[in-house]
Amino acid sequence: MEAAGMDETSHQVIRIMEAKINQPPKLLNKYAGNKSYCIFRVPESLVRINKKDYQPRIISICPYHHGKDHLKMMQEHKWRFYYKKIT
Repeated sequence: MEAAGMDETSHQVIRIMEAKINQPPKLLNKYAGNKSYCIFRVPESLVRINKKDYQPRIISICPYHHGKDHLKMMQEHKWRFYYKKIT
């Protein structure tokens, strides 16, 4: 990744970031991402006990909360990450 006007320190930081991005996860369960797994909706009986514990605060990874205003910023990032993953 080259950009005009960047000093060597900036290039080094970018190389470190790219290495970390491309490094396989170490802490993820070996079954994470397996096609036989899915995300289920939390039963309403549990949500009623403490609703805020079951509401996403930063990012939504399923369609249940898609489009909520407080999650829109991360939605933009998800598209960037997805593009980087497939290219």
